[in-house]
Amino acid sequence: MKVLFKAAGLLLIASFSISCSDSSGPETTSPVEVPIDKGELLATVDGVQIYEMELHELMSGMFGEYRALTMDDETRRRALDSLIASHALAREAETRLDREQLATIDIKTRQYRENLLVNTYMRDNVELSTINDKAVAEYYQSNLELFGKKNVKQYRMLTSRETMPEDQRNRLISVITKTADMNLEQKQTVLDKAGFNFQLSQNEMNKDYLDEKLYAFIDSQPVGQISNLTFIGGMPYVVEVMSERELQPRPLTEVKETIRKSLVLARLKMAIKEKSAEVMAKSSVVYNE
Repeated sequence: MKVLFKAAGLLLIASFSISCSDSSGPETTSPVEVPIDKGELLATVDGVQIYEMELHELMSGMFGEYRALTMDDETRRRALDSLIASHALAREAETRLDREQLATIDIKTRQYRENLLVNTYMRDNVELSTINDKAVAEYYQSNLELFGKKNVKQYRMLTSRETMPEDQRNRLISVITKTADMNLEQKQTVLDKAGFNFQLSQNEMNKDYLDEKLYAFIDSQPVGQISNLTFIGGMPYVVEVMSERELQPRPLTEVKETIRKSLVLARLKMAIKEKSAEVMAKSSVVYNE
């Protein structure tokens, strides 16, 4: 499975070699570095050499690996001209930008390079096992609500939509106690005559729009039964759950690839965390307070 490594944070991975000689011991020699084949030298801009490798990376990023390899000469030449112009402009910018701007660019360049280092390192050193269909199905069954399964309740609510002082609460309780056998419309009529301004509304339960305690109160009511008067946050409520139905989740066939990607990402995050701990255990870090 091809995995795209997106670094959630930056790991500082430094690798270096040290060679030394001791006048009292045997002479040591540094390993000879084999030069990297950058391909043909294509151009030189103000002393900066542009090789085939750089042009190929540019075209791969723009058109993809296959098209970069099969691109015609005219398109390649236009891409090279663009690369040359970019180098020339960059050299000019270095002489015109102030020190603070250049320092900011250097920091961003270092961060970008470190991201590339981390991505390449993780791709080469972390093995992620394939997420099989069984693991996908188990995740699906354990998280059906993530894929749309839920109980939908329609309710009606009688409320004044404003807090009440203690004396009005006591009078409201006295009035509404006499309406025990009435429906919500009849209760509203009685309350209006008693001088209480109550509104009757009908909605579908939604956690995003209801106070947490009010949502829990409505959710606890049986279907078809009018609740007793309750106060939540100082506001009076009488509710009636009218109906309840269960929405089925999206079929597994529709979401299995999304699940697979999520599980791969979860494993990748864990692998990055473990590799980070492994590397940091060998690192020397000093915080300047």
